Amino acid sequence: MTRDELETLLKIHGESLNSPTERIHEILSTAGYPPSDITLLLTYKQNHPDGAPKRVSGLHKVFRTDQSLAPDEINALLGVEMTVDIVHSHAKPQSKNHFETFMIVFFTLLLAVFGLVFAMYFGEVGIFHEAAVFGALKQ
Repeated sequence: MTRDELETLLKIHGESLNSPTERIHEILSTAGYPPSDITLLLTYKQNHPDGAPKRVSGLHKVFRTDQSLAPDEINALLGVEMTVDIVHSHAKPQSKNHFETFMIVFFTLLLAVFGLVFAMYFGEVGIFHEAAVFGALKQ
């Protein structure tokens, strides 16, 4: 149920969102809503009496832009109060030391050589060609 639907239902019964919680609960119960939905709507109404513009703009930022969220937008999205300190990290990413770079290059070349030898063996070319083997045996 959206906020507009809730407002329309309450207007039909002569109430508004500012009506007492018990009255809204009674109207929703008579309309046939399950108790879990009623509890959810009442909780939402209590936590967001003026709607949820921060939540909508925060969700828009999360899913449609690369902008970072402000602490109050994070609070609105999570539904809890928390303190978030803004930390700007301009730290240089950790670089590999020379030994790690050497090992990466070494194992890459080793894998390439084994791949080449395997391809030559599988295709029977180069030193694995039939003529190359028999030529070495004749001498």
